[in-house]
Amino acid sequence: MLRILIIAAVFLAGTLPGYGQTTSQKQEGRIRYKPGWVEATCQLEKLDFVEAERRKDARRSFFDRPYPKEIEIYVPGVFEYAEHILTGIPCYATPEVEIRLSERFRCRLDRVIFRDPEKGEELKATGGNYSFHFVYRDSTDEKVEDRPRALRQGPPGLVGQVLVRGQLAGKTYTITREWMQGSPAEATGSRETQEANPDDAILASDKLPFVTASNASMFVFDLRNDSPIVKELTGGPLKEYQFIPHSCQG
Repeated sequence: MLRILIIAAVFLAGTLPGYGQTTSQKQEGRIRYKPGWVEATCQLEKLDFVEAERRKDARRSFFDRPYPKEIEIYVPGVFEYAEHILTGIPCYATPEVEIRLSERFRCRLDRVIFRDPEKGEELKATGGNYSFHFVYRDSTDEKVEDRPRALRQGPPGLVGQVLVRGQLAGKTYTITREWMQGSPAEATGSRETQEANPDDAILASDKLPFVTASNASMFVFDLRNDSPIVKELTGGPLKEYQFIPHSCQG
């Protein structure tokens, strides 16, 4: 199961336009770190907690302001920033599954074919949904917000889920992956789809994100290797499956 990422990552191409973007922001305002930030952050990852915090404190202004000054006023879109947070700095992105997609892969979520590499079975997506919220903390308060703030506010914590509805062996299932601020930090689930159930609702196709080689790790549903208690509680009928983006329906 992929580890939860709690700090932001380099923004990659192929995302949805951000909320409130101007033309120049669409062309130039994509989220990126200031020089050296990723390298310095990855160096801290190699240290024990106490030493990492000591070095972070010594350069607090550097680590607390990860974005270049010229884009600090930029306000990302909901999926754009969730993708940025979850797709990972290299030293944090340590997937336990192999994702084999071409660098140019781009497929709308409701057209993706997910494959279990061990079983050789495929779940063909027919719909999808996502929901993310952003947790901002200061010294005295914590706020959960529906939209990101400007980048100058720093990277928030993230809670939310992605959902896929798909066909497998003649039945329709809903599979989910959730990110939480607690333990466990992630959970996957599956159930037979009940269209009347609001929890199984899907978005209109034009509201769905695209799965790319860069963000595909967000869309791995590794139910088989989830923690035992989560697997027992929410694993559902597909709890012995591992669904990985594989191809795109024609």
